[in-house]
Amino acid sequence: MRAGDVRSVAAGHGEAAIATLYDIMSDAGQTATARLAAAKELLDRGHGKATAGGDAFVAPVEALSAPLSDADADRVAARIKQLDDEF
Repeated sequence: MRAGDVRSVAAGHGEAAIATLYDIMSDAGQTATARLAAAKELLDRGHGKATAGGDAFVAPVEALSAPLSDADADRVAARIKQLDDEF
């Protein structure tokens, strides 16, 4: 698959991906790490990435989040498929 094709396919799943991020962020049953990572991704897309200014300290993302577990990744994939089927 060419890079342009990948972008096109990915762009077609943007709405579903955002809905999935919202679902993870809003689900009290998710880990704090997963909820924080989802919230950060939504904010980055809606408002742009935060930048450190002045003397403010901004912790690196790695300090705030961890990679998704296999279970979380499976949940995200299932939700994307569900939303894809709806649209």
